[in-house]
Amino acid sequence: PTEAEWEYACRAGSKTEYSFSNTLEIYKYSWFDINSNGKVHIPEQKAPNKFGLHDMHGNVWEWCLDTYAEYTSESQIDPFNTGGESHILRGGSFKTPRSLVQSSSRDKLESAFKAPSVGFRVVLAPIIKLKHLNN
Repeated sequence: PTEAEWEYACRAGSKTEYSFSNTLEIYKYSWFDINSNGKVHIPEQKAPNKFGLHDMHGNVWEWCLDTYAEYTSESQIDPFNTGGESHILRGGSFKTPRSLVQSSSRDKLESAFKAPSVGFRVVLAPIIKLKHLNN
């Protein structure tokens, strides 16, 4: 997903730090440094968010399609950044402190980086037919 799509899916309509609330319910929804025993876990062992998505907080950082750019102060709808050297990572991992698996947490890495704490989420996108000017 793009970074904006990822955050929308993670938040699942919430405006709180986490998709479920701002409380210690995080243990019900997330694998992070304190409760993961230092390892990645099989998906869907924790509760899903209101959209039915599991592991949006913690377990593995998830690659986003966008390349990294600082946020601007302008209001934007579905921004998409390309051309940077690093790609966005969202969600935190089993190594991440609880405070950094929030819905808004983000990081960046060079695209060739590989580690057990980094993964991806498959997204089904609609097929868009482009109209060519010559046709």
